[in-house]
Amino acid sequence: MTAREGWFVSKNDLSTYSVIDEFIQGRITRKAAAMMLSRSERQISRLACEVKKNGLPGVFHKNRGRAPHNKTDQVTKRRATNLAAEKYFDFNLAHAHEKICEEVGLKQSYETFWRWCKARGIAKKKYRRRHCERQARTRVPCEGILIQFDGSHHKWNNVDTWVLIGGIDDATSKVVGAKFCSGETTLDSMAVLRLIIENYGVPSLLYVDKAGIFGGGKRHGFAHFVHACDELGIKIIFAHSPQAKGRIERLWNTFQDRLIPEMRLRGVKTMREANDFMHREFIPNWFNSKLAVPAQDPSLRWREAPAAKLLDHIFTTVETRQIRNDLTISFNGDLMQLTSSKVGLLLPGRTVEIRSYPNGKTCVTCLGEEVTLKPLKKPFRTRNSA
Repeated sequence: MTAREGWFVSKNDLSTYSVIDEFIQGRITRKAAAMMLSRSERQISRLACEVKKNGLPGVFHKNRGRAPHNKTDQVTKRRATNLAAEKYFDFNLAHAHEKICEEVGLKQSYETFWRWCKARGIAKKKYRRRHCERQARTRVPCEGILIQFDGSHHKWNNVDTWVLIGGIDDATSKVVGAKFCSGETTLDSMAVLRLIIENYGVPSLLYVDKAGIFGGGKRHGFAHFVHACDELGIKIIFAHSPQAKGRIERLWNTFQDRLIPEMRLRGVKTMREANDFMHREFIPNWFNSKLAVPAQDPSLRWREAPAAKLLDHIFTTVETRQIRNDLTISFNGDLMQLTSSKVGLLLPGRTVEIRSYPNGKTCVTCLGEEVTLKPLKKPFRTRNSA
């Protein structure tokens, strides 16, 4: 992050400024900018005026750095949620809100109280409404803006269950990357995303379901795949239903209908043979050549791919550990000793970053310098030892 006049500029701010600047320069339309930033066209016009007047700070929210005037103190919030969880645990939240307002004089609205309870995990699920009719979503205008990314579990060789992980460009329906894997893991998903970046470039948006590897559900905020996308400046959009990402769901139906018999005719049985046939013949010679459609705007919106060495650094699993006073950390269930001749006494209490590469290599850094790990033998304890 970079600082400017006391402000911290995030990657999201830089990305927003880049899109607004391209709109000001006339390189993209207002509608395309609104789609890329998930905002209305009126907001795009307002941001453009602010950027022309103030430059990069024009994308900042005017309330940045200000505390809300109606912010509730934590004591009141904790007391209200404790009452809802302990005293009024069998009340519905609307009823509990009325009781708590009478008991402690709570002045917050029901909606605010419901958000407190939801954050604590005591809000009951709402009644699911019947499905309504869905409207077709308009494609993005240019290739390289939005990639729908997903995995399909199936017996692709009619014997073993593999997972086909792939991505399809939203503007053209072109398959930009796909790979058969043994499971829908973080490293396999990273490998397919890297394949897309190396062959085409870096997209702006990634449209995925709410699987844990993509940061959905309980893994929100600490998924390794999300960390890699953040470093690449790729924004992840979550689909709330399979129908929302219907383009790639229909792709899997087409692949299962077409690819499996083609592989059977050619005697393809192993995963390596299947990947080779899919990349060499099926995708380029049939799917992309016959089913891909031209984009509304012929310009390509892929961003330049980083160097291979930087991609090696990005597509890793990243974990952090705090160093104990005896210069040890716990990693993968083992006690590890850290050794370093440069930072030495500064290590206790610091946080180390552990990057695990797909090839099995592990890199540990602290204070911007690499340190080494040495496994320690666990002390032998007898049954009578303290």
